[in-house]
Amino acid sequence: MMNMNQPSPSPAAGAVLVFLVLGLAGWGVWQLVRPETPGERYDRLIQERRETEARLEAREDARRRAAVTAARAAILSMLKDPESARFAGEQVRAAGDGYAVCGQVSARNGFGGYTGPRRYVAHRGGVVFEEAATPGQMADAWSRFCR
Repeated sequence: MMNMNQPSPSPAAGAVLVFLVLGLAGWGVWQLVRPETPGERYDRLIQERRETEARLEAREDARRRAAVTAARAAILSMLKDPESARFAGEQVRAAGDGYAVCGQVSARNGFGGYTGPRRYVAHRGGVVFEEAATPGQMADAWSRFCR
């Protein structure tokens, strides 16, 4: 039952409502299919470049950390008391297709005293340790990778 005291909606009000709904739907579709403006494209490309650079930097950081871990493991295997090792001054340098790790380590010797800092260079699984290398080998490796 219809209330007689309530006015019935006019056909013009219904047409306005349909016009608004269709207009909003058309605007939404246009936003999905319209071409990018030059400013929007520039912003999108800059954002994509930043994301790519961040991924590459994270990958390189992981490779550098792995190089330091491998260098330390190699040095520790050469020490008489590996648990006493104190690493300092480590630098990771790009070297060819990998990384060279240059640093110093101090550890206890066979008499229980610390040796003082000894330089080392690790590259591609090879290590030149000042305590075990000739002065020429150490100088050559240090000047090649660590300067």
